[in-house]
Amino acid sequence: MSAPPRLPDNPHVKAGAVPGYYATDLQKPWRRISKSAGLNDVRIHDLRHTNASNAGSSGMPIQMVGWFLGRIQIQTTMRYAHLADSPVRLAAKKARHGSTHL
Repeated sequence: MSAPPRLPDNPHVKAGAVPGYYATDLQKPWRRISKSAGLNDVRIHDLRHTNASNAGSSGMPIQMVGWFLGRIQIQTTMRYAHLADSPVRLAAKKARHGSTHL
């Protein structure tokens, strides 16, 4: 599968209908891509959750996770960034021992 052609007046990978802007509706391309990759049960929204969860679990501050998700409210970001058990346990252990290094 080749990359879509780049437009000289648009810096975005997926150009939108309005010149100079990015595409805002990726449902049609996603259906084609996911079908081709055999990802029939995966939604774009699932990828967003996975990306946020991986970032949060790797130790990225929740504010940074929110920034790259384009979220202003920390409460909204928290819904996306489901933390895996092991990073949560490690953070609790660090807090219990008063240390940032364990």
